[in-house]
Amino acid sequence: MRGKGVYVALATGRPYIGIERYFTELDLQAEGNFCITNNDMLVQRTVDGSCILQTVFDTNDYRYLEDLFQQLEVNFHALDFDTLYTANCDISRYTVYEARPY
Repeated sequence: MRGKGVYVALATGRPYIGIERYFTELDLQAEGNFCITNNDMLVQRTVDGSCILQTVFDTNDYRYLEDLFQQLEVNFHALDFDTLYTANCDISRYTVYEARPY
């Protein structure tokens, strides 16, 4: 597809570490390839995970969402580059694994 000028970008709700293994498998690990991660919050280079674009929540955004999800009785967590934020003490091991720092 690259020979025809078409680029492929993986887009997912997962963090970079959760899809990193696919870059080699799909031959997307070279410079000039990108992925959209963390539920559309980050655009990152597949070659090294460096961020080129991000949407940032502030503390008020987080509190609003946490309150909303508590009212809906739905678990909620947010990620940044090296931290998982949640009021839920009962998170899955997969969530913890994928929240590990790069």
